[in-house]
Amino acid sequence: MKTVDYQVFISFKNNDASGKPTPDAAAARKVYEALKAAEVRVFFSEESLVETGRGEYARSIEEALESAEVLVLVGSRREFIESRYVSAEWDSFLEEIRTGRKQGELFIINCGTLKPGNLPLFLRKHQMFNADDLGLERLVQFVRRKLPQPVTLDDRIRLSLHCRNPEKNEDKIYLITAHSPNGVGMNVTAHWGAREAKRLASQLKAMNLQTEPEVRSLVEKLKKEKVSAGYRTVPQAKLLTREARAFLEATLGLSAGPKVLATPGGAWRDENRKKPQSKQPSTKQPKNPPAKVGAKQLRKRTIKK
Repeated sequence: MKTVDYQVFISFKNNDASGKPTPDAAAARKVYEALKAAEVRVFFSEESLVETGRGEYARSIEEALESAEVLVLVGSRREFIESRYVSAEWDSFLEEIRTGRKQGELFIINCGTLKPGNLPLFLRKHQMFNADDLGLERLVQFVRRKLPQPVTLDDRIRLSLHCRNPEKNEDKIYLITAHSPNGVGMNVTAHWGAREAKRLASQLKAMNLQTEPEVRSLVEKLKKEKVSAGYRTVPQAKLLTREARAFLEATLGLSAGPKVLATPGGAWRDENRKKPQSKQPSTKQPKNPPAKVGAKQLRKRTIKK
């Protein structure tokens, strides 16, 4: 069975007592599409069980609830919210939060006439949104704020230095990163090479440092050594080529950050910005070109003024 590390779980009543689809199901799909468009990993049973396989329904639900950091409860009526399987989902999610086993949040989408005072007691304190476009937009914003942001290379670089010596034909960079490969202790690594290099050489400077002051002390020591050798501090965005950045991200197992590219000649540009359109010289002639004014006429105009 294919497993997915879901960030959001959508809980809703799919069919009513007569077997007809509920308004909750239609609203839940809208929630799914809005969150998916925002690049959030969402468990929506009507789609996600197709991806993971329906062979182990209960296990799929359990694993999705366990990995999710946000639960979105979609409801039009209290009786649907309190139905057997829906109530089991949101109650088990809240229990994980109450016991401290999970740091999560629950949001409610109202696709009917629900009011906070009519909700089950443990749901009344949670934020509720309407199922219209504005409500879904606000829900996406709240969900993204609650989800932890991925660590990027920018978060790991503690020092970025540049040294340029035209006389020796040198144009080189020196970076220091600090990261915790196993979640315990910090490794401090130096990276260096030519400014336009696609890959940088690396050397581990320290392993398993336990405190932030230890990391800062080592970084400061390495900085003093390089500054005395002619290096100066420059933002790393202006130092790394796209290839070198991608190489470091892969080496450290990090998410990609802003795509800032080095260009020949020392200019720098951001890939996400639109290129300015160069203005072409106009070839159109003015409709009424100004008539040539003689010296006598110019003197007469000056006198009149």
